[in-house]
Amino acid sequence: SVLERKTTLEQQILVKSLLEHYHFMAVAERMSESLVVMKLLFGLEHDDLIVLPSKVGYDYKTCRRVVTIQVTSTIQEFIHTNFTVDNVDYLLYAAANRSLDETIERLGIQKFKRELKEHRRLQALAEKECISDILPCSQNKSYLGEAQVVCYAGDSGCGYPCVDRVLKQDARAI
Repeated sequence: SVLERKTTLEQQILVKSLLEHYHFMAVAERMSESLVVMKLLFGLEHDDLIVLPSKVGYDYKTCRRVVTIQVTSTIQEFIHTNFTVDNVDYLLYAAANRSLDETIERLGIQKFKRELKEHRRLQALAEKECISDILPCSQNKSYLGEAQVVCYAGDSGCGYPCVDRVLKQDARAI
């Protein structure tokens, strides 16, 4: 691609230019941190950001756990060495991580840590109470059909009625 033919300096300039066009960029591997930063930047509430995972490791048709694939040491070594050399995607990823860290520092690390702790508590509470709402499976592990799962769109935002109820109950208890 055109990006791969650019020099390292050109790639760095391109990444800097891309970052300047975004008000906020989340990092998938740091989603909880990214959501808390978004909450603080845009004046959101925790209940705006607590969602159930759409991929919980179940085969919905058989209602059985899916075995996760292990990444081999060879692949891990490649990712941590060769993959990063002249890779504009990695440069963008590293820049997004750095930007997230700098934003956390600007917001105040202690304030951020308090908000992150609360976010994780509420996320765990919602998952504990509502995870069964996103699996179209009965108690005896038989498939009930997709119509049994309430989602905003596709498999996004599933179980939101339960999440809303649990978070409202928690807010009243405080």
